[in-house]
Order: sequence, then C-alpha cells, then structure tokens
Amino acid sequence: MGADYADSASKKTDKGDLSGAIADYDCAIRCGQQPLLPYYYFARGITKKSKGDPDGASSDFTKAIELNPKYSSAYFERGNNKLAKKDQDGAIADFNQAIGIDPKYANAYERRGDVKKQKGDLDGAIADYSRAIETDPKDVSAYLNRGNAKESKGDIDGAISDCDAAIKLDPKNAYAYDARSHHKRLKGDAKEADADNMQVKKLDPYYTSTCDNLGSGKQAKGDLEGAIADYNRAIEFDPKYAYAYAWRGSAKRAQGDLAGAIADYSRGLELEPKYSRAYGDRGVARQAQGDLDGAVADYNRAIELDPKYAYAYAYLGNARQVKGDLDGALADNNRSIELDPEYAYTYVERGSARQTKWDLAGAIADYSHGIELNPKYTDAYEYRATAKQAQWDVEGAIADYSHVIDLDPKHTDAYFNRGYLKRTKGDPDGAIADYSRVIELNPKNGIAYYNREIVEASKGDLERALEDCNRLVEFYPKNSQVFNDRGQVKKAMDDFDGAIADFDRAIELDPTSRLAYFGRGNAKVAKGDLMGASADFIHAVRLDQKPPADAPVYRERSAPAYAFMKRAFARKTGGDLVGAVADYSRAIELDPKDAFAYDFRGSVKQDLGDHEGAITDFNHAIERYPKDAYAFYYRSLAKRAKGDLEGATADHRHAIELNPKLDEPAKPEATPNPTP
Repeated sequence: MGADYADSASKKTDKGDLSGAIADYDCAIRCGQQPLLPYYYFARGITKKSKGDPDGASSDFTKAIELNPKYSSAYFERGNNKLAKKDQDGAIADFNQAIGIDPKYANAYERRGDVKKQKGDLDGAIADYSRAIETDPKDVSAYLNRGNAKESKGDIDGAISDCDAAIKLDPKNAYAYDARSHHKRLKGDAKEADADNMQVKKLDPYYTSTCDNLGSGKQAKGDLEGAIADYNRAIEFDPKYAYAYAWRGSAKRAQGDLAGAIADYSRGLELEPKYSRAYGDRGVARQAQGDLDGAVADYNRAIELDPKYAYAYAYLGNARQVKGDLDGALADNNRSIELDPEYAYTYVERGSARQTKWDLAGAIADYSHGIELNPKYTDAYEYRATAKQAQWDVEGAIADYSHVIDLDPKHTDAYFNRGYLKRTKGDPDGAIADYSRVIELNPKNGIAYYNREIVEASKGDLERALEDCNRLVEFYPKNSQVFNDRGQVKKAMDDFDGAIADFDRAIELDPTSRLAYFGRGNAKVAKGDLMGASADFIHAVRLDQKPPADAPVYRERSAPAYAFMKRAFARKTGGDLVGAVADYSRAIELDPKDAFAYDFRGSVKQDLGDHEGAITDFNHAIERYPKDAYAFYYRSLAKRAKGDLEGATADHRHAIELNPKLDEPAKPEATPNPTP
C-alpha cells in the first residue's frame, strides 16, 4: 500500500502537484514498513525542498537517517540544506558522513570542497576536488573548481593545467576557455589569453564571464543542485544576464520547483523581452502547474516572436489536447512537423491526439514514425501498444510492451499490461510471469496480486491463488472485493465454511455486493443449505435488477417472470447453461420488455459459444434500453469472437462512453513536454 502511495506521489511530482505529492508521501509513511520507509521520508524531503520548505526537508532527511544510518544521499541532501542556511560546519559534517558511507560519492567530495574553499581551506578544497576527480575522471566541473582553488593559492600553472584537462574532456566548454584565459592573463600571457577569449565567443556569442556554462554541464549530468549553484554565481557576476535566469529556471523546473522556475523565466523575460525560448519554457512550467490558459498565452507569444519555433507549436498542441481541443491540437502538431520533420516527440503527440479521437490507424502510424526517428523512445512503444490493444491486435501490443521492457526493464506498467494481454490470449504462464515481475519490482502492488490470483485460480493452482488472496486481504482489509475473491477460491478448495465467512465479511463491507451474495449462495448449496442459498440468490437478483432512474424498462417484474429469472441464475451458477437459457427464454416470454433478461441470456449464449445468438440478444437489450453499457460491452466481445474487429471496436468505444468504469484499453494521457 505504501508503495502505491509513493508511486502516486512520484506521478504528482512529475505533474508539478507538490502538495498532492507530499500528501501521498504522508500516506506512504503511515502505512509503509522497512526497508522502504527511509526512502519515503527522503522522497518527501526532496519534495518539500522543491516546494520551498528547507526546514521540513531537513527534518525528513534526518528521519530517513535515523531509520537507515547508512543513507548517504540523505546526508548529502541535508548537507546541501545546511550550506544554504550558511551552516558550513554542519554541511561539512554531513558530507563527511556521506563520504564515510560511500567513499566513491564524487558529488559529496565536490560539495565539501566548495565549502572548504568558502571557509578559506584551499588545501582541503583541492584535496576534495582531487578525490572527486579520482572517483569520476570525467568530472569537468571538479577540474575547473580545483583550478580556481589553485589560482587562489597562487598556483597559476596548476590552474591552467586543470583547465587544459577540462577542455580535453569537453572541447566545447566555453567556461573552461574563459577560466583558462583568466589564468593566462594573470601569468602575463596576454596573447594566449586573447586566443582563449576568441574561442569563447566562437562557442557562445552570448557568453558572459560567469559560471553559466559550467552549470549547463552539471545540469546535463543530472547534478541540478550543482547547476543551480553555478547559475547563482553567474547571476552574482552579472545580475542582468537574462539567459542565466532562464537556464536556472529550467534546472528548477527539472527539480519540480515550478514556482521558482516561473519566477526565473519571468525575470529573464523582463531583461530580454524577445527571448522566445523562455516563453516556451515558462509555458511548460505553467502547464505543469495546471495553468493551461497561461501556458497557451506563453506558447502563442513564443510563436509570435519566432514563427518557426517548432517546439512551441508542439507544446501548444499538447495544451490544446489537454483542454479538449483535439482539432486545434492536430493543427499545431502538423505545423510543428512541417517546421521540424525530424522531431520524434511531435509525432507521438499527434498520435496521442488521434488516438483520443479514435483514429487508431493514424495514431499507430504516428507512433511508428516517432519510433523510426528515435528507436529508444519508450513512450512511443507504450502508446502504440495501447492503440494496438484497442484494435484487438493482441500480438502487436505484446510485442510493443516487450520493446518497452527491453528499453526499461523496471517499467512495471509494461509488465502489467503485457501480463493482461497474455492472460486474454490464453497464455496463463506468461501472464503469471509478468505479474510476478511487477510484484518483484513493487511488492505492494495489489492490482498485480489480484490479477495473478485470477490466473492462478483459472489454472487450478488454488494454493498459490489463496496465498495471493491472503496478501490482498493484508493490503486492503476493508475492501469487499478481496474477501469475495478469497471466498471464491476457498469454495473451489471445498472449504465451504471458510468461503461463507469471507462472503459474510464481503457483504458486511458492501451490502450491495451481488457477487458476494451469489458466492455465499453457491457455498450454501454445496453445504446442502438450499433455503439459505435461495435467500441469497433472491437478494442478489434484487440488487442486480434495481432500476436506474432514467430506465423505465427496468421495473418490478411479474412474479412468474421473476421466478424464472431466479431459477435461471441458480442454473447458471450451478453450471447448467442450457437450462439457464431455457429459463431466461421463459422469463422473456412472460415479460418481453425486460432488457436485463436479454442481457443475461446473451451472456450465457456467449459462454456456450453461440456468438450469433448472443449478439441477437444484446441487440434486443439495446433496443429496449439504448444506454445499456454492458450490452454494448459484451456485444463487443461476441463480435470480436466472430472476427468482426471493426464492429467490436465501435461497440467497445460506445460502452466506455456510457460507463467509463468498464475495463477500457488504456489510452495515453497527454504526454509531458520535454525541453528541446
């Protein structure tokens, strides 16, 4: 259960809903257990930090450390917070702990070096930067920071040597040339210093002598804290440097600090009002905050400033899709593709819009083109799988989910969906293997246990099915369905008393559960309690026949028709399908306006393999009640069994429109906007 809340929190963080994420982490902590509990505190601390609550973040990092004294990342993050509050000694103490736990923690050495340099301990700083380089010989920023410390000690040659090493690793790093130019000028080598300055201008015409490029390098490596620190130094050097604000905004956005990102983009735009990229990026941040109107305004302004800004059209298309303007989204995606036909993301966006319009063939074509442009585009394979699934192309969907897994072996959704498809195509062992992998990756994933239990029970492996049911009861002790499922398994194992106890609990939790009444009735039949079974069956039928307010055809039946319906249920549950059809037919003769009777007879005919007869009955049900979602849904299954995939897809789509809670093939939500 805790892992489910943590997963939800992670998704909310990705969408910029930090308050919602923190609330979910709260729930994860309340119901979580070791060894995951320290991580939940740590993740909540990171989220609080992004939300601007450093004290709350530090408190969570401390709790994570108490639960797991070897949690090096928690020490590192708490050290960063202490440094931000000017507690240099406290920061060093935490970085010391992180390094003691993980002697190869390069970032911890580098940050400790930064603090030592601030305190004037240049030798200590140089030693830490050197250790960071030993741990990560390709750490450009460590070389440059060590060079700066050497310069402060008067070791100009050493500083130049470190810049040489940085340039060798990253020949296009303008900051490295700028730093070397500075060192050479101090040495009196003006000619070489000028040459380096010229190289800086060639690499970046907008470069200012600050730490901005160093920050970009750290950001590319995922060191967002280090990148922001460098952008801060850039802004200290030049408070009117618009690009540094925009780049810092992008780093903050990657951290989930959307408010801080928007503030930085806005400041950059005050300084450079025609900076189209900043409008586009600010729009992305606003959209992540849920401010669609503000995002659309920013995207439009970006396009106004740069009519060939392909990414802005892609972003605008995404926002319009979220707002429900699918035609506008498609138009924007088309324009983006015209401007940049090699941008895979836009094809996937257009595919998503087409799929939402149920243009499945067009969606698949777009996803496929996105994959051609970027064969490692995980989302494109996943979305194409959902489109193929909606087309009933089970083999094609399985193949795409397999590609997702090849690219991301920890992608639980891909394993789960592939398992579901294997289950539908009659590969129970393959389905169980996939559900088991989901559970291995997330031991608290109740839905995976639930689906695995269904397949195990269908295979007759009742002992394993019961084990999974027991886990589900642990996870969801107040969920009627899990007790009902365990009751069914116990009944199949001839543990009728145990089954009845579970059905009792299911009914106690949900007195409207007709399945629990049917299950208990069947268990009572097996025990010979026919009167008790009859009472349960009657109650179940009454629950199922409760008339919707807008469906006058669902009314109280005549006593004779009701009696036949009741006996039909009993026969069906007892396995006498032919007898059930006969009784449903007699009920229909007595009450020909009863849509439910046609529904039920159609479902039994479907079980008997009479797909044509089932379709005819579902047609009658729909004629009597055009809003009968279940009739459309089950007719889609019958049509599929007959090979009418187009008709099946149309019925399935209509069933979902009438009742979105039915088992709809997953459709991708609007995809998150990447930074180009």
